[in-house]
Amino acid sequence: MDIEKYLIDHSHILDAIDDAIIGKDLQGTIIIWNKAAEKKYGYSVDEVLGRNIKFIIPADGSDEYDYTIEKVMRGETVYLSETKRIGKNGKHIKVSLSITPVRNSKNKIIGAASIARDVSALKQLSEQLYIKNLELENASLAKDQFLASMSHELRTPLNTIVGFTGALLMRLSGPLTTEQEKQLKIIESGSKMLIYLINDILDLAKIESGNVHINLEKINCNEIVSEVVSTLSILAESKKIELRCSISSDELYVMTDRRSLMQILINLLNNAIKYTEKGYVEIKSHVEKINNVEFVKIDVVDTGVGIKEEYKSRLFRQFERLEAEGKFHDGTGLGLYVSKKLAGLIDAKIEFQSVYGKGSLFSVVMRKL
Repeated sequence: MDIEKYLIDHSHILDAIDDAIIGKDLQGTIIIWNKAAEKKYGYSVDEVLGRNIKFIIPADGSDEYDYTIEKVMRGETVYLSETKRIGKNGKHIKVSLSITPVRNSKNKIIGAASIARDVSALKQLSEQLYIKNLELENASLAKDQFLASMSHELRTPLNTIVGFTGALLMRLSGPLTTEQEKQLKIIESGSKMLIYLINDILDLAKIESGNVHINLEKINCNEIVSEVVSTLSILAESKKIELRCSISSDELYVMTDRRSLMQILINLLNNAIKYTEKGYVEIKSHVEKINNVEFVKIDVVDTGVGIKEEYKSRLFRQFERLEAEGKFHDGTGLGLYVSKKLAGLIDAKIEFQSVYGKGSLFSVVMRKL
């Protein structure tokens, strides 16, 4: 037979394939049964040659088989993502099948070749992955709930510390010595920085769960810049770094979420101070026109160590702390990641330039009202 000669001529190739390949004529008589088919179904080639393929098809699969043969006879290739076959031990084997027409030199269909792949292991693996995904989702939810709860528990006493420290600095409880005032400012600054650090952790949990609440309102950027400088002035002073502030003479208003913008600028300025050992750090607000559209730009410039080229692509990844001058600085590695995510939520953009050994420039860009 043509089909027999065609398939037998290629049998040495078929035996090298891991998938079970069966060749049969138009009546369903088995002509080719490769080594993988022997292994999968348990029958040797001598046991199956000349037999009709239907002996390995379950009774409830006969309609499927007839439908498949009809399509093959019309020249179509049939794909069955999951069906069953019967092994020599009588057990059902779940397989995926592709059944292709075999043609002779005159392009006449003379039979069919089927390729079977066992999907039992794949299906079991898929079920295991589904269970693992559920476990991971539950673990992630528990993490988010824990972070939200702990962040609230931590912020409450810190806000109390900031409140009472502010009251003392206002002399509500009586006069202060110069040294007392200095120490209270250090406490206030440190407490505020802890609050912003906790906000980063809480924002990360909210961002990952898609539960960030954004309250858009008209905000004066110059006021935000002044507040950020006030918060971090003690940190700069402790490192003997000059902290410069240059505010535009114009009132720069944008539509944004106040807390998110504050968080972004705190993170950028804190990083600038952290990675600067000498020189200065400057934050400035100004207007830049792009394609005849006015944007508010808040720049954070430093004379710090700068960023190596190989680190730039990793800059906004979470938990990424970059090495500077042979050491890793303190921090969670969340600041820039959270900042970029928050910027996306308030329709802002963070740009940066950096030359290793000379310093960096980070900019927050927002459309001006």
